[in-house]
Amino acid sequence: MDLVATIESEPCRYGGCWVITPRSHLADRVVAQHEFIYWPPGEVHGGTLKLFASKTVSEIARPAPAGPLGGEPGGLKGKLRALRKRVSAIKGGAEPLPMLDLGDKLVLDLRFEPYANWSHQMNRYLLIAANLRRAAGEPVTILLHAGMAGYIVRMYEVFGFEVVRSDAPVRARAARFEIDKRTSIYSLRPRLLPVFDGFDFAPFSAGEPAERLFLSRKDTRKIANEAEVLALLERYGYRRIYPEDLSPADQIAAIRAARSIVSIHGAALAPLQFHPDPAALGLIELLPVGHVTNFYRVMACQLGANYLAVRGREKPNYVKSMYTQGWFKDFSLDDFEVDVEALELALQLRHDGKAPFDAEGLAAPR
Repeated sequence: MDLVATIESEPCRYGGCWVITPRSHLADRVVAQHEFIYWPPGEVHGGTLKLFASKTVSEIARPAPAGPLGGEPGGLKGKLRALRKRVSAIKGGAEPLPMLDLGDKLVLDLRFEPYANWSHQMNRYLLIAANLRRAAGEPVTILLHAGMAGYIVRMYEVFGFEVVRSDAPVRARAARFEIDKRTSIYSLRPRLLPVFDGFDFAPFSAGEPAERLFLSRKDTRKIANEAEVLALLERYGYRRIYPEDLSPADQIAAIRAARSIVSIHGAALAPLQFHPDPAALGLIELLPVGHVTNFYRVMACQLGANYLAVRGREKPNYVKSMYTQGWFKDFSLDDFEVDVEALELALQLRHDGKAPFDAEGLAAPR
C-alpha cells in the first residue's frame, strides 16, 4: 500500500472564554447570583496524519456475521456489545456473508472506527476522506457498516462520495489512514479544511434561512424548560430548528447562512467549520452539566468566531461524581434546564453590547 500524503500539524493554541452559570448561592450565600467564569487558554497536541492507497485489488476486511467490532459507537462498552452480538450470531449458526466485490474502486473502510454519530463523522472522517481523495487523485468509496444511519450516508453524498453499507467481506483497492492517538483533530483541522475551498455548497431549500438560529434537540440532551428558552430567543429574533428534521445539505446550509447561533451542545454543530464568514459569526453554546466539552469552543477559536457559553443547572445526583478525577460521563444524554436569565445576559453581550460587569479581557460582542 502506497503512502500518498503525510500531513503534519503543530500544537493548537486556543483562547480563553467566558461561561455564564445559573443564578446560585455559590457566589453569595444570601443573594443568589450568576457567575461569570473565565476558562483560560489551552493547547492540544499536534501530530501526524498519514494517508495510504493501494494499487492492487485484495480482500480488505472480513467482519464476522454480526458485523465489525467497531460497528457500534460508544467506546469500550459499544465494542463489548458488538462482540457479544458476534458471539451470539456465531453460536446461532449464522452463515458468513458472501464476498462483496467492488472491483477496482479505492475504498476507505470505516466499519472498524468506533464513532458513528454526525459530529465525529463530519469533524473527523469526512475531513480525512476528502484529503485522501485529493492526495490519491481519484474517487474514494466510503464503506460503512450495514446498520449505519441513512443521514450519515447522505452527508457523505453531499460531498460527492459513493457510500456502501455492508458487513460482508470486501474485495477492492484498500485505502487507510494512520493517526497517533495523541494527535488531535483540533490541530489537524486547519490543515485539512482547505480541501473544501471552492466547494459549491447548496443553498437552504426549506424556506428563507435565518440569520439568528436556535439549534435544538428532540430525543436526548433536550432542554427541559425549552418553552421559556424559546420565548426569550424569539424576542431576540431567533428561529428554532431541529436539525434532525432537515436533510444534511440543509443542515449545512442553515448554519452557513446564520450570523448568530444559540445551540445545545450536540445539536448538529459540525457544519460550523464550513461557515463562509466565521469572523462575523457569534456562537452561544448551551452546555448541559452532564456533558461539558470544549470541542466547539476550540473550533470557534480556530475559525475566529465569537464564543460564549451558558452552563445549565446542576442536578443533586451529579454532585458526588462531578468532583472525582475520572471521566464524568454517566449523565451525558440527560435533559437539562437553562437559566433564562443567564442566557439573556449572554444575548445582551452578543447583541446589545451590555456588559454586566467590567472585566479585563471580556471579549467585546460583535
